[in-house]
Amino acid sequence: MTRYRMPIIVFMILLCSSALPALAKKAPQQEALTAVAAASNGHDSVQISGTAPAGATIWLHVTGWISSDLPEIPLGTNDGYEHVTADLSGHYATSVSLATDNWEGSIVQIDASVPDQHLHASTIFHIGKTSPNIHSRNDIVSDH
Repeated sequence: MTRYRMPIIVFMILLCSSALPALAKKAPQQEALTAVAAASNGHDSVQISGTAPAGATIWLHVTGWISSDLPEIPLGTNDGYEHVTADLSGHYATSVSLATDNWEGSIVQIDASVPDQHLHASTIFHIGKTSPNIHSRNDIVSDH
């Protein structure tokens, strides 16, 4: 029995050492940044959600246009800049209050970024209208 002890020990060491790299692999991380936004029912806030790397701080720049004759307006409490942290599963959500409920028909754009990971996402929508093909505020010409 002692003559088989050494090959068995060598076999066990090899078996364990080949399994270590598989055990050391981390769970896959969310590598992309996404952003989705919609106005609340009363149009008094914008609900923003998306995915990002787990635990990442996402910077959100929220702007709106109420007329093609006026420049963009920063929305929210910090000149249009908000930040939120993704949870461990890589999801985030926040709400940005609008100063007035008179935003029906306005355009809102959200630019999301994770600066230290060079990730960026953007979404734009028309409050009170359903239009999935809006790529920039120039796609919407109508004023109130």
